[in-house]
Amino acid sequence: MINNLIKDIPKTSQLEQKLLQARIKELESLPLPSCTMLELSTILKTEPVDLTAVANCFAHDHVMLAQMLRIFYRSFPGVNPTSPLDAAAMLPIDRIQTLTYVPHILETFGDREVQEWNHAYSCRILMESILDDNGIDNPELIRAAHLHDIGKNVFRDWSPKKYKLVENHANASSEVPLYKLENAVLQIDHAKAGAELLKAWGFSEAVWRVVEQHHNHDDDPPETFVFETALLQFVNYIDCKVRGIPCEPPSAKLMKKARIAEIDEEGYLGSQKALIDRLRANDNEAIRKSVVVKMLEQEKLAQAQQTAEEPETPAAEETVSEPEKKEEQGIAFSPRFRSASFSISAGNGFTPAVTPEESLSSALDEADDVLENPDFDPEQYNSSDVPASTAKKEEELLRKMGLK
Repeated sequence: MINNLIKDIPKTSQLEQKLLQARIKELESLPLPSCTMLELSTILKTEPVDLTAVANCFAHDHVMLAQMLRIFYRSFPGVNPTSPLDAAAMLPIDRIQTLTYVPHILETFGDREVQEWNHAYSCRILMESILDDNGIDNPELIRAAHLHDIGKNVFRDWSPKKYKLVENHANASSEVPLYKLENAVLQIDHAKAGAELLKAWGFSEAVWRVVEQHHNHDDDPPETFVFETALLQFVNYIDCKVRGIPCEPPSAKLMKKARIAEIDEEGYLGSQKALIDRLRANDNEAIRKSVVVKMLEQEKLAQAQQTAEEPETPAAEETVSEPEKKEEQGIAFSPRFRSASFSISAGNGFTPAVTPEESLSSALDEADDVLENPDFDPEQYNSSDVPASTAKKEEELLRKMGLK
């Protein structure tokens, strides 16, 4: 079936593979959606800088998190932060600001990118919940869960046209996992490409090795990080199955070797479905983009003030209604998913103990108004900087919010 899907796609040559490996070692950044860049830029312009908002920004974008940690590891060799907040607190603000100096903006942010963005985030939540409920302190494994698909961004940066063909063929199939198409066409999959990047960026072997092995479904389980690999494969499989993404489950041999063969798959499928339904109901993507929308509104207001012939012009004196003020509140994303309490014993694995309804906490927390004094400089930002696809979504959101 794979051969039928890829027969019209030229395979990657050995030279291209070598170029990819060299490219990965030289990469300093990866494409980011414009809304993420503008969100971070807005937060950093607010005095004093809200480090929690900065950390939440990192926590919701796996590519930005990887790039921030690359800076961290170079600044503090041998130190592993326990969370994005710890890393943000230790880094000087000017080092964090370097992420916005040369923004590598993704020209389009389509449905597949949105799906991967949300998949990475909910995998992190599930992994964090499993470990926390069992009293396991392993921030590296949480990091691996969040960054396990970053190799897809490497492919988009390296060969966007060829990878788009791979994605189109994946969209045409409801059965073939994406990594198999990648191997058939590119001779390497996103797991290995992502591991190469994370290794080059200074991540520990406990992260990049597990990422590298998360699509290793061979009969022989890996020799290192067996438990971590099995759990990441399981988390990835559960989230993909709920989202309808083709994905193979971890092998029975691997799960047995990791001593979690009795893990309750059905219980996790139910709890993860409840989480994803909750996140979709909160419409995280639209809420995050509201920051961009407000920056556009600020830009329009600033331009109106500059071009006004008289100080009394309505544009300069415009007031904001209470509902609009509410929409201007800065967003802090820190959903805390408590899927269940779990018990670990030799050979028994993890078993959900409570219902998803009892375990789900609020997906959004209140935050300070990051746009109260945005210090907006129209000379440093133009609406033309926003890709057309993103601008269209912003216009739709403006209308939905009643602001246009």
